[in-house]
Amino acid sequence: MSGRSAETESPAGWARFPLHRPELLGALQRGEVVLTRAMAPNARIFRPGEKILEEAEPHGFVYWLRTGWVARTRRLPDERNQIIAIFLPGDFFGVKTIFLVQQPDALEALSAVTVEFLDCREVLNLARQDPDVGIRLWWQICEDQRRLHSWITGLGRGNAEERIAAMLLDFRIRLRRAGLAGEGFRLPMTQQQMADYLGLTVVHVNRVLRRLREAGAISVSGGRMTIRNIQAVAQLARPIQDVFDRSTTRPDGEST
Repeated sequence: MSGRSAETESPAGWARFPLHRPELLGALQRGEVVLTRAMAPNARIFRPGEKILEEAEPHGFVYWLRTGWVARTRRLPDERNQIIAIFLPGDFFGVKTIFLVQQPDALEALSAVTVEFLDCREVLNLARQDPDVGIRLWWQICEDQRRLHSWITGLGRGNAEERIAAMLLDFRIRLRRAGLAGEGFRLPMTQQQMADYLGLTVVHVNRVLRRLREAGAISVSGGRMTIRNIQAVAQLARPIQDVFDRSTTRPDGEST
């Protein structure tokens, strides 16, 4: 992995570990290698809609997402559903299983998914043996928190256009980091799932997406989303983006 360090300021490393302290880059990279190597022999495939983890159940695994999209969800007693976070290829998830005896949310495959995994006790043992593994896990919790804080800001203060623009840019930026997006990217979410993530109605999501298409800002074809006018979408998203996401998509609309 290339990256930002005390000796070299590489945008690739800065993007791989957003806002990391440069002196920790080597530890983050080494810890990730140890974890992914340990998980590699254990792989499982999930179908779209299949639960990886049920809400409130005891669970004992930490995951690395090899392919596909996964959602952290919480379903209310009246069947309303909130998608809390979206995990994309290359993400670690389920880190909280190390600390919590029951999981407060469910994990669900949004597309066909392949995960690698390791028992949380083995992950904890690796962290005890290798401080770099502990640093990588701590950083993952910080990164999850950063994303969650950004999304709380969007849900609390962003309008529908800002939320949708921020969502699309977030997916594009993260998928480009993983080498999975060029001009466009596959978006395996229904409008209902987008509504559950955005805190909007399906009608509202459909209306905003249609306006963006008609304005030439985006296009959707065969399940692929293409942002045609990065500058326009970036300007919409900017008010609710955090310092890292604003720097990743500059005011002129160019991705860094």
